[in-house]
Amino acid sequence: MRRLDRVERYTWRRHWRAQVASGLGEGVLGLASFVALRSLGAPTWIAPLIVVLAQSPWMFSPMWEHAVARFEPHRAFRWFGAAFALPLVAIAFVSVTPGARGDGHGVGDVGLFLACYVVAQAVHGGDIAQRSALIRANYRERVRGSVFGALAVIARGASIASAKAAGVVLEADPRWLRVVFPVAGALSFGEQMLLSRIRWRRDGLRRAAQTAGGGFREAWKRSVRLLRDDRDFRTYEIAWSLYGMGFLASTPMIVVFGERDLGASYATWTWAQGVSMPLAQIAATAPFGWLVDRVGAVRTTAFAYVLVTLFLASVPFVHTGPALVACFALWGVAMAGVNIVWNVGPLAFAPEGRGRHYAAAHVALVGLRSLLGPPLGYLLFQTVGMRATFALCAALVACGTVTAFRLSRRR
Repeated sequence: MRRLDRVERYTWRRHWRAQVASGLGEGVLGLASFVALRSLGAPTWIAPLIVVLAQSPWMFSPMWEHAVARFEPHRAFRWFGAAFALPLVAIAFVSVTPGARGDGHGVGDVGLFLACYVVAQAVHGGDIAQRSALIRANYRERVRGSVFGALAVIARGASIASAKAAGVVLEADPRWLRVVFPVAGALSFGEQMLLSRIRWRRDGLRRAAQTAGGGFREAWKRSVRLLRDDRDFRTYEIAWSLYGMGFLASTPMIVVFGERDLGASYATWTWAQGVSMPLAQIAATAPFGWLVDRVGAVRTTAFAYVLVTLFLASVPFVHTGPALVACFALWGVAMAGVNIVWNVGPLAFAPEGRGRHYAAAHVALVGLRSLLGPPLGYLLFQTVGMRATFALCAALVACGTVTAFRLSRRR
């Protein structure tokens, strides 16, 4: 990372510890769709439904942004921590009956599991704008890419340990899901408590409070005005929408492909999603952070989209567990770039003091795409088959790539 000033060093010493807790929780939560299919006996349409229900509430991010601005930052983080953790703790009450086949198969209360997971993820959508505001307030623009890249590396490293450990115990007995998900909730609560202890720069805190005014309706209008008046930001979000539709249409089908078509065990799936993918993200995150700091978020976005396109185009040719692990490594490299620019990209367009507004509008559009993308993927799967579904999703991401490249030429 580039040299940090005094406030940045203070923030970093607390920020990275929170990321360890975040990564440990994410490693478990990332298995939710696979757990639903394999250990609870859910039908294939549950995979896209999980994405729809978990992320479509992100459309209300502008209202979250307005609501949390009324609180001191430490209080907002504590509320988010409690609201996120409690539904995950309630998964302890999900009924699970192990199947005769073993290997983590079982049947259980899909409805309660789904409700708990979805409520937690809905809260997470409101938390994102608050995190972005912290980064904007306490880190200078020239170091944000490197800082976020380092934070992402820490989180991915922690997620490897928790995902693999969860896979081992769930393979032995699916009833362990009643333990690992509540533990993930407790870890996420700890993360929010650590973030709540970080003091914000006075000028960053003052600007965030001054620009947050108005009611819920005004928060929505503000997001619409941003997209209407800021041409470059609007184009950037069009690129994200093309990418997002392809990505969200394909993501639940990747889980179905692994569990149903490949018959992947917890061991194989966690080696692919829980180890190979995050290791690749760790290896690629620092270079992508460096790239953002030097060529900008827009060009980095376009390059990351190219890699996602290549990944989606390669999925239909995976027929073995080792091939799945290798394919997820490519996905990990791509997502290292996507995760960085998804978080810091909107800030590149934001004037001083308005970073939270741009982040809220950005997250809200994710919620809108989440209503449309997963059902599109399932519809394509039912009508044209798995191979054609991934090809069409790759084409959508490629269109987003072209849009981002064109935008980068005028910035």
